[in-house]
Amino acid sequence: MVEDRTLIDEVLKGLEAKHSNVEHVFQQVVQKYCSTLEGIDDPYLRERVVDIQDVAHRVIRNLLGKAPQNPAAHSHPHIVVAHNLTPSDTAQLNRELEVLIRQCPEQYLWGYNRYKVPSGAEPPPA
Repeated sequence: MVEDRTLIDEVLKGLEAKHSNVEHVFQQVVQKYCSTLEGIDDPYLRERVVDIQDVAHRVIRNLLGKAPQNPAAHSHPHIVVAHNLTPSDTAQLNRELEVLIRQCPEQYLWGYNRYKVPSGAEPPPA
């Protein structure tokens, strides 16, 4: 997306025409793209709006000089409750989970084996 020549050209035109900051113009262009995708009949393409908004949010944070957000960067154990996790948030959480699993694989395997059983079936012997 950030290498899409059409998107870049639209942002550059918006900068020249509106004399606004790049973050604002970029957000407007992305919103136009998202509105177009939301109106398409294909459910797969409509679902990609979340992906585009995620990338746009990360680009804007970068343009503003803000550090990337990391939902897994907490010093205390925690539980994540969210209506919708973005692809980048999920990837960061997966990396953190992988670190924990590598530290103590036997605990992960016990939980995995215990709870992977389909409902109504007998759990495997411990």
